[in-house]
Amino acid sequence: MKIRRNVCSALLVGSILGALAGCASGDSRPDDKMASPMTPKQHASSANTAETQEYKAIQNAYSDGEYEAALNQLGVFERKHPHSVQLPYAENLYGLIYLALKTPVAAITHFKRASQLSKGTPAIREYVLFNLATAQYESGQFSDAYLTTQQISATTLNPENRLKFHFLRARIYRQQGLQLEATRECLTASRLFGDLKMQGSFATILSDSLPGIGSAAALDQLYSEFENSPLIDHVLYRLGVLETSSNDPATEQKGMAHLKLLMARFPLSTHFSESAGIVQNSATDTAPVAPTIAVSESVAALTSPSPSPSAPQVADSASVSTAPSDPNTVGILLPMKGKFAKFGARTLQGIELAFKIFNVNEPDSKITLAIEDSGTEPDQAVKALDRLVQKHHVVAVLGPLLSKGIDQVTQRARELGVPMISLARSTGVQSEYLFQGGLTMQMQSKELARYAVQHEGLKHLAVMYPKDKVGEEFSQHFWDAVEASGGKVVGIESYSPNDTDFRVPVDKLSGLYYTEARQAEIDALAKAREVNHIKKHTRKTEEYYSLKPIVDYQAVFIPDEAKLSSQILPTFAYRDVDHVRFLGTSAWNSPELPARAQSYAEGAVFVDGFFADSQTPVVREFVDKYKATFGDDPSEMEALAYDAARVLDWTLTGLGASADRTSVRARLAETRNFPGVTGRITYQDGSFDRALKVLTVSKGHIIEMSGDAETPRPRDSTADAQ
Repeated sequence: MKIRRNVCSALLVGSILGALAGCASGDSRPDDKMASPMTPKQHASSANTAETQEYKAIQNAYSDGEYEAALNQLGVFERKHPHSVQLPYAENLYGLIYLALKTPVAAITHFKRASQLSKGTPAIREYVLFNLATAQYESGQFSDAYLTTQQISATTLNPENRLKFHFLRARIYRQQGLQLEATRECLTASRLFGDLKMQGSFATILSDSLPGIGSAAALDQLYSEFENSPLIDHVLYRLGVLETSSNDPATEQKGMAHLKLLMARFPLSTHFSESAGIVQNSATDTAPVAPTIAVSESVAALTSPSPSPSAPQVADSASVSTAPSDPNTVGILLPMKGKFAKFGARTLQGIELAFKIFNVNEPDSKITLAIEDSGTEPDQAVKALDRLVQKHHVVAVLGPLLSKGIDQVTQRARELGVPMISLARSTGVQSEYLFQGGLTMQMQSKELARYAVQHEGLKHLAVMYPKDKVGEEFSQHFWDAVEASGGKVVGIESYSPNDTDFRVPVDKLSGLYYTEARQAEIDALAKAREVNHIKKHTRKTEEYYSLKPIVDYQAVFIPDEAKLSSQILPTFAYRDVDHVRFLGTSAWNSPELPARAQSYAEGAVFVDGFFADSQTPVVREFVDKYKATFGDDPSEMEALAYDAARVLDWTLTGLGASADRTSVRARLAETRNFPGVTGRITYQDGSFDRALKVLTVSKGHIIEMSGDAETPRPRDSTADAQ
């Protein structure tokens, strides 16, 4: 075994009274018409009722930018009118407020609920889906945004709103690296232009997308299809530059013809002077000086032929890198410097153990590990991946570990056509080259929701999450998983990651914060004090002053670290919220949870891919071997890396000297029932699925749930993972 180390160092949401709204934001200018909202008509029944007046007051607060007040009033409104015809509009308004507050992941959950509530009204639902896709785009969930736009029928929209739809789709395609499709959306939209002012936003996207199209045939087809588009001069210019840069005289001549055509048809084009310069240089026997267009071969190849719109997650074979591959070289893409270096080092130890690097008693696998530092920024990771493929000729890649930049890295792996086993918690851009080997937030949410709803019978759940990227993504995945399992999320509240007092979100979940809707109970308490001659608020008279919590949920999901969660759990008891279960993530699999929360953590349920105290032979063998090699206890992080590397080792051993990126990708997809330390592994829908461990706290110890019974196995290790 050899190791080769190369460790390198205006959101605008318009106010609309009495209507749903959507926005296309991000890289558009504040005054751009594409950023203005869509406006369908709102339900007009009961126009003079108190309910309608209450809702109009909420809209006014939103229109005036009083977002906190609007949120509070919406909470009161939904509790007071649980069957109101205004509920889809209220949920949509929730989402718009969270978009305005720059928390698009939180907005997603409300737009999804608005979509469900508006299923019977297709005209309304189109606009809600547009808002949902916008929020998904803003949160970087480009694949999800694309799938949502697939549910929208553009023909049902008026021309102005159809422009916004194409604008959003074009930006989604551009972020996914589908430059040809982004260009096509812009040209399609251009047929709807009512005036020249609308061209600016689409022209900007074209200027970004066209340099990524390296196929003259694809550009020529676009020109034929959209010959009369007011934006077709951009395509003509790119086509002319590409052809005049060719070494083939006939192709160069065609390029000159296209540039001359541009000059004749579009004398006001922004590309006129550049085209004239190229043509003039050619006429004086001077080599044309074409603008420098940095386009990697793999990105250019994405455009001919283009991936099928119905299956955006599948990479086109034309995008595969032409760089050769070494069947005995595996790429490692991990953070090896900086604040995450310790996690990268421990992950690497799990990989090294799987490839038998330090065990002289096991045969050498003949595999070389080419290690590159992924850094902490997306562009660093992408460049490191390029080096692994172009310089080291790796046949597959293990990594990345960090979720930051996961979309960019996995998209690049797709372009390069290199199989990648990701160890990150976020999913990234799906493709046939991506294999999720890490314990993703989606996997955890799915198993936890299934166990809670279907096994424990907890049908009504609440979510209380930290307002950060991880908390927001976890809450969204959990909400989806609960509904898919047959349950219902009846309340969701957030808190700042820096908070130390959690009474407000607990009170909001439990009907103790929005007291306006409980005026009758407040009056009853006052009457009881009067009848019983109670004048002072003391501990003994507390029951005559305080409202009882309204607990319409059976369990609360808290996707936070063990340290902070252990502060949250006692708050529920302090606010008299009893008899609810607490649900958590793999981060709760730490002795810190029962040590800090003590009795309040009893019965808490969470999931993990690895339980170090398991008595199964495969786990015991791994733990013993890891401790003997590295002198420490392994965590989930090392176990997941170990299993991913073992699956890849099995794949390469089976293929032998004939292994290349295509055959490795195909064989990895055939993984079935592989005996891993994190469970039996089977490839399904882009992921290495395994049955996660369901854990709980019993008598101050973390134990594993086994079927319907608990198997007590006190956790002795004090080593904690990521």
